Amino acid sequence: MAILLWLCRLLSRRTALLLAVPALIVLVLTHTRTALAAMIVGLLVAGGSLFLERRRVRKTFAVALVVILVAGIPASPLVAHWLARGESGQEIQNLTGRTKAWSAALSVQRPTTNVIFGSGLSNDAVNGSSDQALNGLPIDSSWISIYQDQGIFGEVVVSAILVLLLLAAIFRARGPTRAMALFLIVYCLIAGISESGLGGPSPYILDLALAASLVTHPSSTGTDLTFRLRMPSQ
Repeated sequence: MAILLWLCRLLSRRTALLLAVPALIVLVLTHTRTALAAMIVGLLVAGGSLFLERRRVRKTFAVALVVILVAGIPASPLVAHWLARGESGQEIQNLTGRTKAWSAALSVQRPTTNVIFGSGLSNDAVNGSSDQALNGLPIDSSWISIYQDQGIFGEVVVSAILVLLLLAAIFRARGPTRAMALFLIVYCLIAGISESGLGGPSPYILDLALAASLVTHPSSTGTDLTFRLRMPSQ
């Protein structure tokens, strides 16, 4: 968000660096591939929505492309090693064991009412599997967790919310508000594939609530955000 606000000239370079650099360092050290991929895709989509009207965005994209070609391609073996996190090819293919939990959650025999409306909020782990060794495995997928907890009804409701938010952001006039909303929505969509949270209380719900407030602000005039953030004077 700090990078995006800087691209929109709503945040100074110094403030953006103070916020973004420590966050990026922590993100790299945690080896969180899902969050990293969601952030990159979200920035590409949000930046793309500003590409035609923001010179800073075009310049930043051009510099990033040159850096990738000059430094990224030669360093690709190191990047691949970092992304692998010491896992074997089979572990990567199974998404670090996630697919085993997904198959177990989907194969549980449930009453029709549970299939439609789910079995209620849980701890986002496999419940009710005939194989006791699989019970308690973290599902790590919002869509599988929603199916288990809220059923098909929950899948439809959450999908409708995301589609409506995405359409509201797409049809809004170009500007910082639209870009930030697109970033948050796309981030949640990507992260929700291999992390739970879209179906219950979580930071993702807060992100989507913020995106909803952005695409409806201000609903009467359709004007864009005009604030500028500054660090407090020392």
